[in-house]
Amino acid sequence: MGLMKKLAAKRLRNPDEHMTVLKLKHMGRTMTCDKRCYCAEGDKCQCLCGGANHGKGEDAAVENSVKRGNEILDAVRSELNRQTELEL
Repeated sequence: MGLMKKLAAKRLRNPDEHMTVLKLKHMGRTMTCDKRCYCAEGDKCQCLCGGANHGKGEDAAVENSVKRGNEILDAVRSELNRQTELEL
């Protein structure tokens, strides 16, 4: 089952639960993007998404976050492949 289907199934089981769509821990500090952001009505965003999910709703925030995560993974894989080629 894909990630989006798993998340949808989880929401069906507990529709009142709101999720954190992004979370980063670095040097003892935790940054997140959660309901406070994706359900926001103002235009000022100070969370991890940098405004990409701000006020967009939970479904769009999940979709944006999965897409961004995949882009980051692709960039990391590309860099690792480049480094491997340089070593050969």
